[in-house]
Amino acid sequence: MREQLFFGARRGDRAASTYHGYVSEEISLPVFEVQTTTDEASVSLMLRDQLVASNLTPCVKILAGSQSKYYWNGGWQNADEYVITALTLETHLDRLASIIKSAHNYVNPEIIARPIVVLSKEYADWFRDVLVELQGGRS
Repeated sequence: MREQLFFGARRGDRAASTYHGYVSEEISLPVFEVQTTTDEASVSLMLRDQLVASNLTPCVKILAGSQSKYYWNGGWQNADEYVITALTLETHLDRLASIIKSAHNYVNPEIIARPIVVLSKEYADWFRDVLVELQGGRS
């Protein structure tokens, strides 16, 4: 079976040892994907730059062209939005959320996080190495 890495599960959880029938290597890095959205390109770039400057994530992605429909101020709203995602460790979630809240143009921005499955050992090694480098030897 192909070796895969599952970040985000606690040791002892069944999910930490298997994922869709594959044997996984237990690793102590609980990686999460943090996501927010905005309707302004300039805000998405500012959020990206502030998240990168925090040294709490090795990568941030902006996806343009998301079409949202949501209930706000008593009615349904439509918006073309940018989706901003960043990968980080569980220990950095609160700090990333704080950065997003302080710089966001929305009164009540979506800030969500979900554990992710890393399927590439090389990517997992890169992720870990970059965070260690960015944080001066600690992660």
